[in-house]
Amino acid sequence: MNWLTFIFFILFILISEALAREQTFELIFDSTDILIGQDSTGSFNGSIINISNDTIPIVVFRRESILPNGWSSSICLETICYNESIDSALVELGNGDTISLGVLLWTNGVGEGTIKLEVFNLEYPDEIVVLELNIESEQMANISNGDYNPQKFIIKPPYPNPFNPIVTIEYQLKENTNLSLSVYDLFGRHIKTLASGYQLKGPKQIRWDATNTRGGIVSSGIYICKIQVYDIVEKSKIIYIK
Repeated sequence: MNWLTFIFFILFILISEALAREQTFELIFDSTDILIGQDSTGSFNGSIINISNDTIPIVVFRRESILPNGWSSSICLETICYNESIDSALVELGNGDTISLGVLLWTNGVGEGTIKLEVFNLEYPDEIVVLELNIESEQMANISNGDYNPQKFIIKPPYPNPFNPIVTIEYQLKENTNLSLSVYDLFGRHIKTLASGYQLKGPKQIRWDATNTRGGIVSSGIYICKIQVYDIVEKSKIIYIK
């Protein structure tokens, strides 16, 4: 057997093994189209399922992100959303395990963009699912951290941010009013109400100790602080790091 024949033989064996190997995971999702809502946020939601008999290492890789200036995105696995600067995440799934996969978007005005995701088995990188997420926003840019709202209130950027163990949220009411101040995760799930009810005008300060409504410590990740006075809503992004 000459070298050329030997090389073709090895390639044949490798290709045959790859073709014979059973699929190890499935990626389930409804749509790759993301329409940004009134709150200037949107999300892709799916699930990764281990359909093999073994524990498998799954990588989620954000290969490409083409977004307008002022927009950002984060990869999320279960309840943990990674810093927007992190492009990949690794998780091990046991036999039959399922994990939620998400991508969270923050926008600032009208526009559109795309994000390309790759999900693959680290042990068999040729087993790969490629997703192209199409994002569209028709919302006008909303008021963000520290901007002045002449009608009702001013909210300042929370500090320190990132934080551990306590973040301080300061705002100033221009008049006596009813107000709600709550924390949500990036999937829109309510974490804790920090203030609710009638408040007198003037400067206010509230602290959040990274606990939920049951008193448990939340996971590391990105959270949204939302303050609402009548129909006016302001949001601030806060990052908790253990």
